[in-house]
This record gives sequence, C-alpha cells and structure tokens, in this order.
Amino acid sequence: MGHLQKNPMFVTRMVEGEGYLVPLSPRGEDIRKVYRLNPVGWFLWQSIDGEQDLEAICSEISRHYDVDSEVALSDARKYIEELLRIGALSSEGD
Repeated sequence: MGHLQKNPMFVTRMVEGEGYLVPLSPRGEDIRKVYRLNPVGWFLWQSIDGEQDLEAICSEISRHYDVDSEVALSDARKYIEELLRIGALSSEGD
C-alpha cells in the first residue's frame, strides 16, 4: 500500500463521543450510507495525512494503544481495505 489519500467527498463528524464518516453527494443519494468509526478507526483516519505510509501510522497506533505492531498493521490493513472499497481513501504509489 502506498501513501493514503482521503477522498474530499467524505467528511468526519464526532457526535456524542462517536466518530462517523459521512459521504457527500451532490444529489444526496449516498447520505444514508454513514459509517461509524471505532476509536482505533478514528485514530487511523485522523492520522492519514497523505505523507505517512500505513506502516508509519500503525507504529503510532501501536504506541498509542499499546498493541503489538504486527497486530496493529494486520488490523489496519483490513480497515484500510474497507475504506478503499467504499471510496473514502485512495492509495498512491502502489
């Protein structure tokens, strides 16, 4: 996976301590597809800046949540695959 880029047509909102990823659509048809982010997913999303690769972000997750770096990387890859699938992210440099 290369450097990750957020799709500007997705925004995040924090509502009562819960993070949400909301797709924007000019016609409003996708607004019903709101995705709830767990705390690690929120941390991951907030860490994606277009500069760091996934391994660097997972190193931060590992330190922040005191989890093994291999577990963090494996779990993050699954999460990223889903975000890529829904179009919230793109990956450059693959």
